[in-house]
Amino acid sequence: MLKNFLKNSLLFRFGILPFLVPKRGSVVVTFHNLKSSDFSWFERVLDTIQDTHDIADPETLIVGPEKTTKKPQLFLTFDDGFRSNYFIAKNILKPRGLKAIFFVPRKFINLTDNYAEEFAKEHFYLKEGSTVDLLGDCGAMNWDQVRWLVANGHSIGAHTDTHPVLSTLTFDEKYKQIVISSGLLEQAIGRTVRFFAFPFGNPASIDPVSLQLVIDRFDYGFSNVRGMVNEGREKRVLLRQNLEPGMPAWLVNAIITGRLDWLYRKARVELSSKVNSLHSAEINSGRH
Repeated sequence: MLKNFLKNSLLFRFGILPFLVPKRGSVVVTFHNLKSSDFSWFERVLDTIQDTHDIADPETLIVGPEKTTKKPQLFLTFDDGFRSNYFIAKNILKPRGLKAIFFVPRKFINLTDNYAEEFAKEHFYLKEGSTVDLLGDCGAMNWDQVRWLVANGHSIGAHTDTHPVLSTLTFDEKYKQIVISSGLLEQAIGRTVRFFAFPFGNPASIDPVSLQLVIDRFDYGFSNVRGMVNEGREKRVLLRQNLEPGMPAWLVNAIITGRLDWLYRKARVELSSKVNSLHSAEINSGRH
């Protein structure tokens, strides 16, 4: 929606954007599947980001008072375990010395292309009219590629088993997708998993019980609600800025500096209200 609304909007770019004050603070950005034809765009995005931000190792992420630095920190994340993410890490991030978090749905990893496409149709693209990229473009990483990421200093985050809408599940199903799945992921990669990304990540897909399970199990949970790192009501449930292939440099800059966050205030308020409703009793009653 953001790209379609703003990408070619001369009125917004030159008439409104100059009057929107940029925020200063750390930010997390997320990418999903990037086709090989998007790789040059991604490199230009990294250049745009590094004009205004320091791209930091996610393992150093600590939410709290902002560090006094010349540039605010920015953290890279990739969702869904697409094979393209591995090639980006190997061919683009590694030469630049950059690290990222890769959030992987455990049962997507190792699927052959035919099964990966079917999985993507069923679990990733739920909106009416959504289309899946051509066969091969939505291929999944295998476990050797995931372990390569770990061996090269990247972080692997949990993203459930099958990328469900967590708010629609029973307590036992949520527990399996969040807690049990992350334990199995740790066994597969031989490392502790500190991070979790909510599938879809919008307020409608996140419920208080899932929030509590994530807060109890992980250092940080990541939504896909737009905002800066320190703006969330619960400092361990973080906001992120999604970047889509083809976005021009001026729009990327506007997003990572928070100048478009006012468009998503309602989503932040909705997520905050769910965080405020957290009660341990909900978890305890769900177990019986």
